[in-house]
Amino acid sequence: MPRRNLNYSEKNKVLMAKDQNLNTEQIALKFKVCKSTVHNIINNKSKVKSAIEKNKGRSKRIVDSVNFFDEKIVEYIQSMQNVGFPITSLMIREKAARLANEYKVNIVASRGWFHRFKLRCKVKHGKLHGESTSVDLAAVENFAKNMIPKIMNKYEPNMIYNLDETAIFYRQLPSKTYFISKSPHFGTKIYKERVTLALCCNSVGDKLTPMIIGKSRNPKALRGNQQHLQALDVIYQSNSAAWMTKKLFTFYLQIWHNELQKNNLKVALIVDNFAGHKIDEDLFPNIEFIWLPPGTTSYLQPLDCGIIKSFKDKYLKALFNRIFIKFEQNANPLSIVKEITIFDAVCWIAEAWSEVSIETIKNCWIHAKFRVESVEVDAVDEEMVEEKDEELLTIYNSLPEIAQDKPTLVEYLQAMTISDHNSYVCETRSL
Repeated sequence: MPRRNLNYSEKNKVLMAKDQNLNTEQIALKFKVCKSTVHNIINNKSKVKSAIEKNKGRSKRIVDSVNFFDEKIVEYIQSMQNVGFPITSLMIREKAARLANEYKVNIVASRGWFHRFKLRCKVKHGKLHGESTSVDLAAVENFAKNMIPKIMNKYEPNMIYNLDETAIFYRQLPSKTYFISKSPHFGTKIYKERVTLALCCNSVGDKLTPMIIGKSRNPKALRGNQQHLQALDVIYQSNSAAWMTKKLFTFYLQIWHNELQKNNLKVALIVDNFAGHKIDEDLFPNIEFIWLPPGTTSYLQPLDCGIIKSFKDKYLKALFNRIFIKFEQNANPLSIVKEITIFDAVCWIAEAWSEVSIETIKNCWIHAKFRVESVEVDAVDEEMVEEKDEELLTIYNSLPEIAQDKPTLVEYLQAMTISDHNSYVCETRSL
């Protein structure tokens, strides 16, 4: 869940919600903050009430020059953010022009006005990330209240696993960059080579071997490094769409299930309702499948609550290290990217997954409401980003129509992600 700094007016509404006998979790979901934030507000009730009496309802991050007209624009931006609708400078200027006409304010909504408005209210421009606006909060609350306690009572923490897929465009650089003002800043070619990953871990930090799904059955870069590849803790499979299918999902689970049977263990596996996961459960008597309700994964799936984000950060670090080293040897950065092979990607994937810390995994499970007792943790940074751009649509349309278990467009866009270090959650600093 993204961090939100509530202003005093919103904090007062939190206190009012508490007075209406809403519990801490209900309040946190309603105001889209973590439970620790709610507790802090309640513990500082007198301070909030005092600020409200002194008419300090606005966020302290708005400078004194912000006026009533600016606040109306800020409210408009917030309303669009709340429904996940992207807005442009043109839309904001058009809204300003309409409000100026409505309130008889002598303001020309020019580019200059918009620039000054951004500085006054600290409005930032960036990419929209995540899918929280499509979350079914009622389903989240019901699952957390009724299902999670049953799972936790039935299984030990080390016997509760979560599996999810994600994808990496393994040669793609971030689409945003820092640049010197008024200097040229052009982009580079978009590299569309990708692999899909199946990642699985339990609530105490144990990780299963990741499965990498590529397009080629035996890529040239892997053929020449078979000995090294066998030493890596990865499983490589392929299909024409580089996508998880029922067949591959069954194959992956069978390897794990054989080990479970060998050690006489039974586990709970939490998965989403993606079509490729709909296999014959009877084939795996030692695995109890726990299906997440639709529209709840960004809240209830631990891998989506920061584990995959941490993994992709570490993958990009390995990619950038390669570029840094070669660049210091006077190589052209763009030629460096072209030379990256799927073998490099497999090595970095194995390394990145092994480096995801136990602490990160535990915190993400707690953040996803899998906790033995009430534990307060800070919100996990969720730039587990679903970039729904034209390039992804182009790739999706290229998937074979006859491919088994071809995903829906929504499922595809949800999985085709890569963390962008130079982008950020689109936010309005004054809200």
